[in-house]
Formats: sequence, structure tokens, C-alpha cells
Amino acid sequence: MKDDLDRVLEKEKKRYSVLKAIYDLTNGSKQSAEIPFQLARPTGLSEEDIEDALDYLNDEGLVKSAGFGMGYSITHQGVMEVEQV
Repeated sequence: MKDDLDRVLEKEKKRYSVLKAIYDLTNGSKQSAEIPFQLARPTGLSEEDIEDALDYLNDEGLVKSAGFGMGYSITHQGVMEVEQV
């Protein structure tokens, strides 16, 4: 049970790290987009972890794909999520 909780908490931490990195790199602007590999350095995560987090954040409406190869932009909901902490 504790291992399951630890895994969930680790996933949440990675997801927030990616969301916060996009927020920081775009200065919270919905008009800017970041390509996934650009998120590796500020998050310290693997490409696979970043892609998993982006899929989740996209499904939750916190980021939006700017098109294939164009990166991801933060949504209004994503900005609100970061700024409420």
C-alpha cells in the first residue's frame, strides 16, 4: 500500500515539475510553446517521464499541444494551477 502511494506521489511530483517548467519558461504566457526536450534540463526528468507527464497534463486541460513538433503551451487552467500554490 505504501509503495502504491509513493508511486502516485512521485508521478504527481513529476507532473507538477513539468507544468511549472513550462510556466517558468513561458513566463506564464499562453502564447508561447515549449518543445518536450527543452524541459529535460529544468526538470531533470527523462524524455519518457516528460512525455507521460505532458500526456496527463494535456488530458487534464493544463497544457495544450501546439501541433506535432511544435511543443506545448500552458492553458489558463495550468496558469491558475501553478499560481495557486
